[in-house]
Amino acid sequence: MASRFNILVIEDAHEKSDAIRLGLLDRVSEPELTIELVSNLVEALKLLEVNYYDLVILDILIPATDRGSPRTENSRAIIEQLASGSLVMPACVVGLTAYEQEYQAELRYYAENLFSIEQFRPDSDDWLKSIVSKIKFIAKWKAAYGRAHSASYDYDVVLVTARFQNEYKPIVDSIQWASGPNDDIQLFRDRRLKTGAIRFGERVLRAAVYCIEGMGLAPAAAVAEQLIGQLRPKLLVMLGMCCGFRQEKCQAGARHDRAGERRDRRASARQFRRDLQHAAARSR
Repeated sequence: MASRFNILVIEDAHEKSDAIRLGLLDRVSEPELTIELVSNLVEALKLLEVNYYDLVILDILIPATDRGSPRTENSRAIIEQLASGSLVMPACVVGLTAYEQEYQAELRYYAENLFSIEQFRPDSDDWLKSIVSKIKFIAKWKAAYGRAHSASYDYDVVLVTARFQNEYKPIVDSIQWASGPNDDIQLFRDRRLKTGAIRFGERVLRAAVYCIEGMGLAPAAAVAEQLIGQLRPKLLVMLGMCCGFRQEKCQAGARHDRAGERRDRRASARQFRRDLQHAAARSR
């Protein structure tokens, strides 16, 4: 299924905005286009502050509001705010004007900001062909990037622990760090996370250790989902205490004496080494 392609058209002349919208819908069948139309600077800024667009088609002469006069300064204000990072940067911005004088005057400015500019002509479709070519190129780039991103990982292994003293701390202390670890990062929920590179034999693995500081299936599942989305590990490992069961036949989560806690620490470290062996094998 083709991904949706989002376009914002900033144009105060309704006949021209209709020509742009209908022309694109007629020429592009894939990807599926979603086209939003606004007519002034204020409306455009509201959308660009919160939305990502694959393409922005920007009339060079637009008013600040519906009652304002079209001015070049208003379209430049959008470009300046995009460049400053105060707006969500689209993949491509195309300036468009029907006036030869404004087209020539803005050529250099758009080139300096790495944007393109086209001259709209009712008796020619050259401007439309150019924009359609850009849409097809961006769509191919998005598809290629998506394939590369889904086939790559940010970490080789992420280990999730439930308890701080018996699991997180002894594992972090027993790791042979090739680089790091960093100071505890507050990733979410104010919980501890250490990241770095682990030397395992001849291999160096990108690794992270996270402490939930609580037991139970529900928090473990919620944390795992967030870690997978944010850290993108090749392998995610949980220690048994994440289950949080506390029954007669299953004492995971019950309080231990000091000797038992020392055994827990040694067992956690041994289990982590076995997990690293698995991660090293998968990273080859």
